[in-house]
Formats: sequence, C-alpha cells, structure tokens
Amino acid sequence: MADARFEDEELDRIRQQKMANMIKEKASPALPGNGKPIHVESVEQFKDIIERHADTPILIDFWAEWCGPCRMLAPVFEKVALMYKDKAIFLKVNSDELSALAQYFQVSSIPDVVLVHRKAVKAVWIGLRPLEFYKAELDKFLKAIEP
Repeated sequence: MADARFEDEELDRIRQQKMANMIKEKASPALPGNGKPIHVESVEQFKDIIERHADTPILIDFWAEWCGPCRMLAPVFEKVALMYKDKAIFLKVNSDELSALAQYFQVSSIPDVVLVHRKAVKAVWIGLRPLEFYKAELDKFLKAIEP
C-alpha cells in the first residue's frame, strides 16, 4: 500500500513538473534563430523579421566574405547569439549581396553591428570588438528596456 502511494505521489510530481515546463515554453516562445545568427537572404526576409519582432532587440552583423575582421567576428557573434537566444535576434547581412540594406543603414566600414529595437537604430558598433564588449552593451540595453 505504501509503495502504491509513493508511486502516485511520484507520478503527480512528474505531471506537475511537465505541466510547469509546458507553461514556461508557451510563455516564452523561442525567437527566430534559436541561438544562432540568421543569414539574411533577401530584403523581404529582413523586413519580415523586423516587422514581426519589432519589440525584440535585433543585432545585425554587416559583413563580407573578403573581410578578415568580419571572419574574426563571426565566432564571437555566434557565441553572443547563443548566450542571448531568449532575449534578442541575431542577423547576418552580407553587405556585398544585400547592398541596399547596407546603404539604408549607412554602412561605410565592416564589420558593422547595428542594434535595432522597435524599428529604430539604437546603437552602431564599427570594427572588431571582443565578446565582453557585446555582453556589456547588450546587458546595459536590456536593463534599460526592462518593464
């Protein structure tokens, strides 16, 4: 009899934990990219992400294949994307292939990382920066927009 009660209590505990996890997942749906930068393929794709996720901070890495510092920034940008996967969206825009976007954001030197929130540019960081820089800047920005 005691074993059956223990099993019932254990099943109840497991059910409650599963329910709590399901509620948590529904409350905070995964952002696009899910911890990985999204390689933007078109202006339309870019506009769609900006429109759908206007209330989410979006970091855009403007880069090019031939740019050495851009290639050095890539693993840093990927780490930051993973660290902030539930708080921001990370986009990679090849400035040679999508020059219209680079012109719109007045990109004159790469790498160029732009922070957009509510369809407005909030910060621009030109050149290669360390991981700690992006963490500090994102933490500061996220704290400033906390409700």
